[in-house]
Amino acid sequence: MVTGKSNSFHLVDEDASLPQQELQLFIEIHENQLRSALLSEEFDLLVAVRNDKLETSDPVLEIEQILKDQKLISRDYSAVHIAFKSQKQCLVPNGFFQEEEATNLFQKVHGTAPESLGIRECKEAKLKVIYQRQAGLEQFFLNAYPNAQFHSSEALLIEALIHRNRFVQNPKLFIDVEENESRFYLLSKKGLLFCNAFPTSSDEDVLYHASNIAKQYQLDGQHLEAHISGPWKINSPGIQLFKKYFAYVNVNMGLEYVKLSKGLSALRKQEVMSLLNLVACES
Repeated sequence: MVTGKSNSFHLVDEDASLPQQELQLFIEIHENQLRSALLSEEFDLLVAVRNDKLETSDPVLEIEQILKDQKLISRDYSAVHIAFKSQKQCLVPNGFFQEEEATNLFQKVHGTAPESLGIRECKEAKLKVIYQRQAGLEQFFLNAYPNAQFHSSEALLIEALIHRNRFVQNPKLFIDVEENESRFYLLSKKGLLFCNAFPTSSDEDVLYHASNIAKQYQLDGQHLEAHISGPWKINSPGIQLFKKYFAYVNVNMGLEYVKLSKGLSALRKQEVMSLLNLVACES
């Protein structure tokens, strides 16, 4: 695995004989990141994972070139799943949701009306996720992959977290750290208590928001579990910082991931947590 300031890596199982297999393609778009994975249907194994940084103002042309370079755009797949991970979204409990008011609500929260609006239901959470769609990218992907299906990473992750922790007794704080923001999810036996994203540029920023959430819900950090995904390694400074304030700190989101082929043994799953969750949910 090669990592660096570009925050890019490319892992492929060289023994997988990709052209001879039935494959499913999974893609996640998050601001300046393009993440992709290939799943072998024959062996139910993940055989390739890639993370590329987008560096231009024209994501369609850049993504097209990346996929061509990877030779991912010139073959058929039994299934193609594409998820968008966007900070611009709203969570609305089912009891308060009115579809005709979705655009107005989004505009009140974010200050601007979306060019195109998407709505996804989280059945276990009993809420709707209203998010800004990326119509230009969706059309590009449909042209490249006519069988493409589109998803909200947020909706999939919330459902997975609640299902995985449906018997939880003590509160748990899940934190998904990205390059310029972090997402926080607070769960208890009552279900999802809190979900929001905040700009973060340092370990201290992430700890500040985590502590603020704990304080808001009158939770003592010494009795609150913190589960963290993202670029932090097990013994990174960020994890060591959290261990000073939280009773239990774990470097993953506690989700059920797909099986990896031997060629992907170097992959740190927490770095592509939401991509792996997409694969687990839709494969």
